Amino acid sequence: MIKETHLNINIVGRNLKYYKDLGYNVIVGQKILVKIEDIQKNSHVRITAICDCCGNENDISLYAYNKNKKLRNIYYCDRCKQLKIE
Repeated sequence: MIKETHLNINIVGRNLKYYKDLGYNVIVGQKILVKIEDIQKNSHVRITAICDCCGNENDISLYAYNKNKKLRNIYYCDRCKQLKIE
């Protein structure tokens, strides 16, 4: 589970069109507050992820969180992941 509901995103040339298409009023170099579900899935922005098994909070990239969640349909921290493997 992701702890944040909104994050500040830096607008650069790569993501300008994406956020404009979503309806945000943006210019390059600006920081905007974006809903977590509107952030691109392959973004490397840092989030606080809560382990679905033990409840520990981890600071990871959104990309790593989505990759982990896609494989197992649940998010495990590194410690719980190791216990699950054993």
